[in-house]
Amino acid sequence: MDLDQLSVPLKKGTQIKGKWNHQTYIIDRKLGQGARGTTYLAFHNHKRMALKISKDPSVVSKESYILKQINKVQGMKLGPYLFDVDDCLFNDGTNYAFYTMEWVQGDSVHQLLKNKFPFNLSNIAKQLLEQLHELHKLGYVYGDLKLENILLESTSQNVSLVDVGGVTKFGRSVREYSPVYDRGYWKKGSRKSEESYDLFSLAICLLQLANSGLFDSAVKRKDLAHYFSRSTIPKPFLTLLKQVTEGKYTRANQVIVAWEQAERRLKTHRHVENVSGRFKEIGILSTFVGVNGLLLWLLL
Repeated sequence: MDLDQLSVPLKKGTQIKGKWNHQTYIIDRKLGQGARGTTYLAFHNHKRMALKISKDPSVVSKESYILKQINKVQGMKLGPYLFDVDDCLFNDGTNYAFYTMEWVQGDSVHQLLKNKFPFNLSNIAKQLLEQLHELHKLGYVYGDLKLENILLESTSQNVSLVDVGGVTKFGRSVREYSPVYDRGYWKKGSRKSEESYDLFSLAICLLQLANSGLFDSAVKRKDLAHYFSRSTIPKPFLTLLKQVTEGKYTRANQVIVAWEQAERRLKTHRHVENVSGRFKEIGILSTFVGVNGLLLWLLL
């Protein structure tokens, strides 16, 4: 779909006045533009928030409903908090729907990856798996899971999923997806909305985080085995991610357990290597001392 088809171009300083709730928002700058609308950073009573506006009112209706549902989950933040849903009427007579939500201060991991930011892969993996597990319990898949939609908060280092445009009810077909993250693109399964669809996308995300630029030429080569062979991610994690892309895991909580097991295997392996290295050093030192002692005895 043409990115301009549903986008609403707004200039800095534009006032958005709610038709029903009578709230006023001042546009600051564009945060992002997709196939179903545009998101801006806006001010309301000197408070920053994100405002999404679209020429298609069903986009605002669907996404605001999803935000309401995931905001109800206790004990875990699954997405930005929803503040307001309304229509706005411009001077030229056009009328567009919009909603406002919490603006999470941070950067997409896609941008941070380009800037060579050092990632804690396990921290990101487990946070995302926990969030996906909670979303799946509500009967939805995230759908368009990609690096651009994963935000790392600048202060807490918490991970947030910031775009709910691709969230889809179980059993339906995923409509919004990005080819490299889509299992259908790799011929690894259908686009049916089910938990394993998100898990596949997450595996691709983690591979890219572990190896910057790994999929730069993916459009030309649809062979996942090729990219796994090029990855330098530690073997326990690599094996797990390969199994995920092959559909051997169907639940996010299963992958959490497997990931923690992979962490323990890696720590054990590194511990054994360290101990072996120390014994090797001791052996070399003992040999050195023994040889030099023998020479000294012969000279005396």
